[in-house]
Amino acid sequence: MRQMKNRRIFICSWLFTLGVCVVMGQLAYLQLVQGETLASRAQSQHTKWIPLYQEARGDILDCYGRPLTGEQQPSLVIFPSLLEAQEEELALSFLAQLTAVDKEALRNKIWYQNGAPKEPFVLKTGLSSAEAESVVKHNFPGIYSLSLVSRYRQTSIANHVIGFVGQPDEKEKSLFLEQGKSVPEAVGKAGIEKIYDAVLQGRSSPRLAITVDDKGRRLPGINWQIIPSKEKDSSANVRLTINQDYQQIVENALGTQEGAVVILNVQNGDILAAASSPKYDPHMEDLPLSDNAYVNKAFSYYPPASIFKLVLATAALEEGVDLPQDLYCPGYYDMADGRRVKCWYEEGHGEEDLQAAIMNSCNPYFVHLGGILGGEKIKEYAAKFGLIKQEIIGYPLPQETTIDFNSQVAGDVANVSIGENGVRLSPVLMAQMMAVIANGGIQVTPRIVQSVEAADGTLLETFPSRAGTRVMSAETAATLQAYLVATVQQGTAKRISDVSGGAGGKTGTSQYQGVWFAGFSPVKHPQWAIAVYISHGDAGGKEPALVYEQIVNRLYQLEGLD
Repeated sequence: MRQMKNRRIFICSWLFTLGVCVVMGQLAYLQLVQGETLASRAQSQHTKWIPLYQEARGDILDCYGRPLTGEQQPSLVIFPSLLEAQEEELALSFLAQLTAVDKEALRNKIWYQNGAPKEPFVLKTGLSSAEAESVVKHNFPGIYSLSLVSRYRQTSIANHVIGFVGQPDEKEKSLFLEQGKSVPEAVGKAGIEKIYDAVLQGRSSPRLAITVDDKGRRLPGINWQIIPSKEKDSSANVRLTINQDYQQIVENALGTQEGAVVILNVQNGDILAAASSPKYDPHMEDLPLSDNAYVNKAFSYYPPASIFKLVLATAALEEGVDLPQDLYCPGYYDMADGRRVKCWYEEGHGEEDLQAAIMNSCNPYFVHLGGILGGEKIKEYAAKFGLIKQEIIGYPLPQETTIDFNSQVAGDVANVSIGENGVRLSPVLMAQMMAVIANGGIQVTPRIVQSVEAADGTLLETFPSRAGTRVMSAETAATLQAYLVATVQQGTAKRISDVSGGAGGKTGTSQYQGVWFAGFSPVKHPQWAIAVYISHGDAGGKEPALVYEQIVNRLYQLEGLD
């Protein structure tokens, strides 16, 4: 009997010890193995948060590595679950006044159809000091002014090159899922953002969080805190050839005039600035000023007008054509088929040689010269300049026909000879043509992307400049440079004869669409080839030439040149 009792005591003790060990083991597992996860889960149940970065993507950099994207700025942030029902209408009225958004539209942004609150979101970026102070003053629960990192700056530049991001559509979502990837909240929709979306994706964002009580109300006296992200950053940065300072100068000079400006390095073709106007809001919060605001006019095609005459002048000099030295311009040119081509100067320029014809931008002279050269020779030299197709290193573009005319039809050749029907060029191509003349006759290929690099600067992919071929002899290039300098000093561009460092350039006034000025500066040792296109202007020697002058004067100040 006693033995049985001792045995029962032993078994009970053993079972008790085993139970204690199991409980201790579970506690140890929860604390040591799952402790961090459970703590994080408990914290998330008592915090509300929003990503510090509105779009967690790699940066787009200028040529010196300065970010063109990402700026910390006051933002209007809504935490729908923290809004109090009794203050709903007052809060909506306040938000409507602050953002100029209809109250019902705001209501739909904040609550689902079943009345449940949506996730925290940014309602407006770039709050002014007065707006931010107003948010703090009214102190509505769930409505805050927070300093978040916006993808785009308030005074953003190079919008059309950089592009913008947006929510993925169904097709884009499917592509991510097919690749076994999670669908991001934002994808590139245009520009560099779209072309390099795959490498820009993957940045992890810290969270900006606030502690709340069991009913979801913000605890008084508790400040916002930044919770670091534990996800690996797999994004990369894209470095452009654009110089941020040059870009700002160009955009300031272009202002609100509809058009575009491109600056090329004459030696290697690097695009140092590329502006298009009017601009648009990359956050898509404000409607653009015009329907074509999203069109990148720097890369788009327009009749080049009289600037195309330089292709004919090059062909004539290189081919040793017996150039007219005293062709008479009475203000028009009568073709063999009876058609009359008018000169822009109705009184006529009188007798002219090639230099005078370039300085005066005389249509009769170049219609006559086009007839001598023939359409095929014009096409040949356009191809030598690289004008047959637009190519930008690091920025693939759909190919469009730039020159399309019948070489056997005299009227078609006449139109192309003065840069009208049959030829369309972009500001990039116009700057490219001017760079060839300015650098002594070597073709350059425009480049806008230098490299893709990791956050620590490690190069992942490079886009080197391309060695050019000779388009014309150095002698021909020197002759054309002299003619273009004379055009600025005494010809159709004499309004800007006092530009810093001097300039060589050519005006263009299309009969159909826009006015141009393309040139190079300084005259001694040219550095920049600049093309200015204005959609609505009086003449190439007016609006675009004055924009050119302002740009070069500011570049001289920036670079400290004499």
